[in-house]
Amino acid sequence: MTHAQRQAFLKTSRLGKLLGVAHLLPESDVQPTILSISEKTFTKNVLESPIPVLVNFTAPWSEFCKIIHPLLLQFQIQCSDRIKLVEINADQNFKLSNTYRLKSLPTLLLIENGIVKQRLEEFRSQEDLRLALKSIQIS
Repeated sequence: MTHAQRQAFLKTSRLGKLLGVAHLLPESDVQPTILSISEKTFTKNVLESPIPVLVNFTAPWSEFCKIIHPLLLQFQIQCSDRIKLVEINADQNFKLSNTYRLKSLPTLLLIENGIVKQRLEEFRSQEDLRLALKSIQIS
């Protein structure tokens, strides 16, 4: 499913309405995207980044990863000048998944100057994630 298809689905589906995520999706034609990186580009895009990077380890089969995607897009819009947001397919980048000892998906790591400053995992709800992202914005 493409990004545009996922947004259209969340805006119009019963699931999107139940989860209350339609209002988080941007109305303009310019759609924010999350940079997808791999083991080959990880060092350059994350470890050597001049600004902190929020790394979203995800998997295409994870429904919760799909559900939180609009929240992450909203976070990116609000913090794009202070924090870079990237995503990594955990299934296709097994070395990174192993290196950062992923226990569950999604797992979010805030990495600054090559060091993990904050680890967000095992969310119980969208509200858990929303509060965690808010704490990152403040710090």
